[in-house]
Amino acid sequence: MYMTAAQRALANGDWRNAEDSLLAALAEAEVSSSVEEKFLASTLDMFVELYLQQDQLDRAAEYALRAVRAKEHSHAFGKTCVVKALIKLSRIYYKQNKAAAAALVANRALHLTEECLGPAHPAVGLVSSQLSEIYLKMGAHDKVIELNSRCQPHTVYNMSPI
Repeated sequence: MYMTAAQRALANGDWRNAEDSLLAALAEAEVSSSVEEKFLASTLDMFVELYLQQDQLDRAAEYALRAVRAKEHSHAFGKTCVVKALIKLSRIYYKQNKAAAAALVANRALHLTEECLGPAHPAVGLVSSQLSEIYLKMGAHDKVIELNSRCQPHTVYNMSPI
């Protein structure tokens, strides 16, 4: 019920009602042992979207980190869901000019992607490219060269826009 109201409010740009509905959904998810782990993670993901739409990056990062933790500690999510959550968190940190934190999270995403899909999978190139862009921002050119040498030429993508 609360999630539907939150989705409707988000679609209409009604941030206040979206936030109120999400807070109610989150409270319900946190106190009820019968609520599925996926519901909690979905609620956290919606908070991230709400705060990104409002350019409230600190709050978006807070909920993105909670979503990563919820997905990492749940058997309801596969590793690819965790990778997606890590990439989203990394992008938020990047937007906040927290390059070191973004690199740390993107590096975790890269290792998990390689573990799940194998080192030759195109997704590894995508995550490597994103990490390379973060390293460029940090001035760590040696790490960029190392990452780019690991990627197949056809799997290197541009991270922008973040």
